[in-house]
Amino acid sequence: MKYTARFYELILDCPFNDPVDDCIFQIYRKMTLSELINATRNLDTIDKKAILDKHDECVRKRTLKKKAS
Repeated sequence: MKYTARFYELILDCPFNDPVDDCIFQIYRKMTLSELINATRNLDTIDKKAILDKHDECVRKRTLKKKAS
């Protein structure tokens, strides 16, 4: 359940307010509500965690880049 809430929060809002072009959540953000429901309905916890892990890696890279600037 914890992955599900965070997964949908990140679809709605990028923590940087400026998602990169290759953001894993961009594909979901471009979907209509019905497309989003159909695309995510059968994602299990493992799938959501894998997507969240990719997001976390992106956040780490962007944070390091921001600190280096």
